[in-house]
Amino acid sequence: MRVVLLVALLLFALVPLTSSQALIQNVIYNVQSVKGVFHSNVTNENYMVGCFQGDVYVWENTSLVLMGQGVIGSAGLEGNYVVIEGYVVVNGTPFLRMWILNVVNNREIEIPISTNYTLVGNVGDYLFLEYNSSSGSSVTALNMSTGKFVGVSVYLGQGKVGVEMLNSTADSANLLIWSVNGGIVQVSLEQLFVYSGTLLSGPPTALVSSPGKLIKVHGGLIIEGPQSYIITDSGKVLYVPGLTEVNSAWIDGNTALILNGSSLVIASSSVSMIPLPSPGQLAIPGPFNVTYVVSGDQTYVVRGSTLVSSITFSASSLLYESQGTAYLLSQGLEEINLFTGEVSSTPIQGNLVGFVPFQGGILLYTLVNDQVYVYSASSPGFTASITLNYPGYWVLELGNVEVNVTGTLVLTLPSGEYTFTVRPEPGYNVITGEISPTNSTLLLTPVKSLYTLLIVGFGAPYWSLEIDGHLVNSTGLVVLSESVGVYGFSVIPPEYYNYTVKVITGQLSQGKVTVTPSSNAVTLNGRTYRNVSLYVEINFTEERFPLRVESQIPFTLNLNGTPYNVTGNSTLYLYPGLYYVKVSPPNGYNVTYPLKVVVPLNSSLTVSFTKSENVTRNTLNLTRTTIPPSSNVSSLGENSTTQPAQILTISSFYVKVITLIIFLAVAIIIGLKVR
Repeated sequence: MRVVLLVALLLFALVPLTSSQALIQNVIYNVQSVKGVFHSNVTNENYMVGCFQGDVYVWENTSLVLMGQGVIGSAGLEGNYVVIEGYVVVNGTPFLRMWILNVVNNREIEIPISTNYTLVGNVGDYLFLEYNSSSGSSVTALNMSTGKFVGVSVYLGQGKVGVEMLNSTADSANLLIWSVNGGIVQVSLEQLFVYSGTLLSGPPTALVSSPGKLIKVHGGLIIEGPQSYIITDSGKVLYVPGLTEVNSAWIDGNTALILNGSSLVIASSSVSMIPLPSPGQLAIPGPFNVTYVVSGDQTYVVRGSTLVSSITFSASSLLYESQGTAYLLSQGLEEINLFTGEVSSTPIQGNLVGFVPFQGGILLYTLVNDQVYVYSASSPGFTASITLNYPGYWVLELGNVEVNVTGTLVLTLPSGEYTFTVRPEPGYNVITGEISPTNSTLLLTPVKSLYTLLIVGFGAPYWSLEIDGHLVNSTGLVVLSESVGVYGFSVIPPEYYNYTVKVITGQLSQGKVTVTPSSNAVTLNGRTYRNVSLYVEINFTEERFPLRVESQIPFTLNLNGTPYNVTGNSTLYLYPGLYYVKVSPPNGYNVTYPLKVVVPLNSSLTVSFTKSENVTRNTLNLTRTTIPPSSNVSSLGENSTTQPAQILTISSFYVKVITLIIFLAVAIIIGLKVR
């Protein structure tokens, strides 16, 4: 039991050590100081320059090369050469020395020198070195094939002078030169040539001459002052007004990120100034238009010219960024995914004395108790491509990145799985998906979004609608779904109906409806319709037609039970349909009229009246009236005529005879009853 407990305690004790040293690649022993760590693109090896117990060494990876005794002042690597500047002490007197290691053939050179030199660059087998004298600063060249300096120097200027090689060919170099003298900052470009063992210079090109403060930053220079400028390491000059409180800056190509007071200034072809909640100390360039700004224990996420969010994260310096990952120094090594903002931390031992970046990672060199630990941190990226199978633009949203794209987007992401959103132009559905190293090439086809069209009809029993050639019949509400576009629109009313169209929402003009993206909601009859692009109301009104009634005298006309008082020739306006006619003539008139009319087929109704003739004699008058046939059985155009009463005349003789007969009959009946 004790053995098991001891083993468990031992494993528990080793966990922190294993975690902290998980990234340690190498350990270099017997190192007291380190003056530089470099990577050679010629040999693809890493070189560290340092001292141990009074000796100067160059380590190729972990292999040791003794350069000699001495004290190192500065070190650098250019082309095939590691160049170390320092001194040796002989009998208590220091003598300047330069040690040079050819990394190709491991040839070592020690050169006595009379002044301190700073390595500028190399042109072929010539090293360009800058030095100061009483007259100012100059550049000379050291011929590595002979180990001798050329006899000519190129004067750079007085005051505090700096020089940087921008690029070089086999026999020339372009230098960026700056100086500060009397508060005036001057920046220029100058081309130097190596010809026949001597050094020549072309006429300098002045870039900037302005009062202010010169600040050397990653990727270029900043002149802070009333007239402030940015000079990139390609020699491009950007005028950026208002740089009076520069805290930090990072220039990458022709884009500069500058923390100026409580603002982030982004300068490229244009200048944007983004206010920050608090002053920033470190700007980290992200992919596309994303920038991270470290301020205290908070890091602000800026997209374009807008501050979109913040995360709890802090770092003191940016070492390197590659393939979507930034490597920063804090209490340990901090890695931040520049697409998502996710952070991982790795503790390191000792003080950082140098680093070597490589594709997808970084090597850190730390010094602890005469030992150098070489940490390796890598976040290899993978190349992904997203193509939308349609001709329009689209927007990719991935983590903190939001970028406008047309066609295919190719991007390098830190290894992992990512969820993304693609937003095509309006009128198409949003696409979501995942991308990873095993699913890195995507071809997406957008689907058109459908938007609702609401057409409501009032006042007609039925009607039709034609949308882009398609006929729709309706008795009230029409609900359609259409994609973005322009469609023909026409209303087909019932016969003898007019209509008016009222647009509540949407675009309808000249027989065309324009369907546009919409998030409108409309509630009709208790139901809610969403994404309504068009909402119209169609009001139908039945047309009335004239019926001319022709008559010579006033009378009452009855049409389907509705009376109309007619005085002479009149015009009635009636809805279309079949009407049964009835006329009540005035006393003493006969009337003739059609029993029915059809509107608008019949446009007139003729009612004819004639005076009746009454014959009066001194006789008994009996009246017989002839009633016209009912109008509901008459055919169209059939006339009805009312005739006057017919009067019968009887002579007085016949009246007396009839009276006698009646009298006798009554007497006989009474007599029979008495018996």
